[in-house]
Amino acid sequence: MRVLIVSAFKDQGGASIAAKRLFKSLKEDVDCQMLVQDKNVEYLMFSCNEKPLIRFINFITNNLEKLYLRLINKPKHNFSFSFFGSFGITKMINSFNADIVNLHWVCNNTLSIRDIKKIKAPVVWTLHDNWPFSNGIHTDFPLKKDTTYHYPELKNDGLWFFYKKRLFDLKKNLYIVGPSKWISSKSELSLIMNDRKHFHIPNPIDTNEFRPLSENNFKNHLNLDEHTKLILFGANNPLTDENKGFSLLAKALKKMKTSDYKLIVFGVEDEVPDKLKTCLADAILLNKIDDNNFLNQIYDLSDIVVVPSLHENFSNTILESFSSGKPVVAFGVGGNAELIEHKINGYVAIPFDTSDLAKGIDWVLENQNKIDFKNLTRSKAKNLCSQKVISKKYIELFNQILIEDLNQ
Repeated sequence: MRVLIVSAFKDQGGASIAAKRLFKSLKEDVDCQMLVQDKNVEYLMFSCNEKPLIRFINFITNNLEKLYLRLINKPKHNFSFSFFGSFGITKMINSFNADIVNLHWVCNNTLSIRDIKKIKAPVVWTLHDNWPFSNGIHTDFPLKKDTTYHYPELKNDGLWFFYKKRLFDLKKNLYIVGPSKWISSKSELSLIMNDRKHFHIPNPIDTNEFRPLSENNFKNHLNLDEHTKLILFGANNPLTDENKGFSLLAKALKKMKTSDYKLIVFGVEDEVPDKLKTCLADAILLNKIDDNNFLNQIYDLSDIVVVPSLHENFSNTILESFSSGKPVVAFGVGGNAELIEHKINGYVAIPFDTSDLAKGIDWVLENQNKIDFKNLTRSKAKNLCSQKVISKKYIELFNQILIEDLNQ
């Protein structure tokens, strides 16, 4: 079986990390290759942007869309038309002669909505946000009104929405995979994808790469007291990306009963905003961590990981934490509650309630010596999301689709 995974990036953002991990899982069992935009690639990855002329054309078309989004007052970071794709990409995809093409996050001028129907092989689309089944919105971020949050209704209207639906309808052998049951249900209810077959397969995690360590001297390196509780929070741009929820975490920390703790924040690339400097005065700030061995050490030395995101599909941070044997406190949004079992291997806080988030952090820290969090979280990651488990599920799905395709 030949499988081609298509992703805009190979390691930029949660969707591309999940795609890359699936690629590494599948290539152990089948002939799997990966097509990305990046010029410098690894493993059996190929780039659709290697030729200078193609890079120039893609640069122009990508910026034309961004300019148009600005003119019609659409948020360029949370909305895509994807009218243009990478020049010649469908020809490149078809040249692989894959039995299955597995799409992931393919915006940012990677694949246009007109390209989907041109792919000859059956397509399995793994959802990482709302874009495949929405009018162009990637994420339905909750909107703040006074002191409460509410989710806006996804709009299923407009000429572009129906044009997109019409084009997608032309691709008959298109199947949908939701890493979380939450996003699968949203897609099943959408007008664009409601007639497609949906399957639920979580994102994979390498449980050998992220694991509890028998020896970790990094705490001494940071000159930390061994009795100090370490609270870990991190993401890409965790302090400036409002979706990551640091403002809510900061409020929750002030409400905790526990006072003997140290906050570690990783992924910090931008300068710390002035309004956050006071509450981060005693925190340990780490830059973006590309080395998973080092990241594993950070997870391992922490006592608890907090994921206060306003929106999540199937969190890589929770997967990495569980695989490293660490309990997680997170808001009950998206697929978080599908991983975290409330008051068993972590705590699912009432969405955006900072008092309950604080209560959850206190609960985990108070029960560290009473509950075997290491085995509970680790077993969850291994049984539900290990590379071997997820690879087997995808291969079974691919075989099922190929049989159906032959019988049509």
